[in-house]
Amino acid sequence: MKYKFIFLLFTSLIFGCSSENKKYNKAATVIQNMVDVTSIAFNDSSYFEQCRAIKLELSEESLIGEVSQIEIFDNVIYILDKKTVSLQVFDSTGKYIHSIGKRGEGPGEYSAINAFYLNSHNHTINMFDPLKLSVHKYDFNGNFIASVQFKDLILSQIVRATPLDNGSLFCFTNPNWHPASGYFIIRENDYSIQEQIYLHPVPISAEISYSILNHPFVYYNKEVHYVSLFSNIIQSYTDGKNLPLYYIDNGKDENMNFLKSAAVETNGNYLHIIKKIIEDNSYTVGFKNIFETDRYICVDFYGKNLLSLAFLLDKKTKTNYHIDKYMKYTPHFGSIVYSYGNTMVRVWQNADIHIFKENLKSGEITNNYENDFLELIEQYGEEDNPVLLLYTMLQ
Repeated sequence: MKYKFIFLLFTSLIFGCSSENKKYNKAATVIQNMVDVTSIAFNDSSYFEQCRAIKLELSEESLIGEVSQIEIFDNVIYILDKKTVSLQVFDSTGKYIHSIGKRGEGPGEYSAINAFYLNSHNHTINMFDPLKLSVHKYDFNGNFIASVQFKDLILSQIVRATPLDNGSLFCFTNPNWHPASGYFIIRENDYSIQEQIYLHPVPISAEISYSILNHPFVYYNKEVHYVSLFSNIIQSYTDGKNLPLYYIDNGKDENMNFLKSAAVETNGNYLHIIKKIIEDNSYTVGFKNIFETDRYICVDFYGKNLLSLAFLLDKKTKTNYHIDKYMKYTPHFGSIVYSYGNTMVRVWQNADIHIFKENLKSGEITNNYENDFLELIEQYGEEDNPVLLLYTMLQ
């Protein structure tokens, strides 16, 4: 395994004094002067070319409990359901097509799924099974191909993976479960670790069963852009090199001494560390997720009471927005879970839709929505599957 100790040392420098940060920032584009925006409305033509809603078909086979991952390729929607432990496939209108594999102990069956990825080069769907320590491979029609076991236990905690053009995978592992978590490059043929390119700055000792970061990197224009907790830097990985891409100056420095102290006081529980940093209000908690289109980058992070806030960076106009209400029951832009092409995607949950529906009826929400959207809301049932909101961004 190849470890980039130089990069880890370099990472430690960014958590020092502000002068060290300024030296580091010379290699990155510095983002300053955020415009405060309360929220961004559905179909706001200042940001979107188009917004649309896709109701996912409900049947005995396609009941969705909790969406943990979405991938969209060639107008087909792939949804990993954490509660039902299933990978379900829908067409671009939300019509259920089929599921991939099934739970069991036989060939082609899985015990659990913590992440999956699509490989468009060899047309495979690949699921990480943490209990069988295997990756199960299927073709796009759902036919089983093979299972490949991996040796490194840390790969059982993979949250997200994406194929690179050189036969490798860029992967992220859950920082709440293993002290050596971070970003890895692994070989796809045998799932062995080639290199560990970033470690989280503070090893954890208190295990948490859920993931704080679910979409911490994006593969855009043949570059991986990724974020991390406790850092304001968006990194770029390409051709085996790490480079700082953006430094978001939010007025709060990174501070390794404070971070280590908080880790000791919280017994290495990342969520409690984040709460302590928010209470102190002096240092950055870093970013949870990143999404990117041709024109925009969206990064979200924890704010007061652990509510999600976001920065929306406009690469074209260089205008940058701080979105204060990023998690709402309305269909406003927020709680993004995935991006592809020029579109960002949100899962609009059943409970939130019904709150919106009632407030729409009572007049608490201004009705300026298009008829097809209102018809979808009117027909939405008590037990229906979530709705996908697709925000096609301006270019």
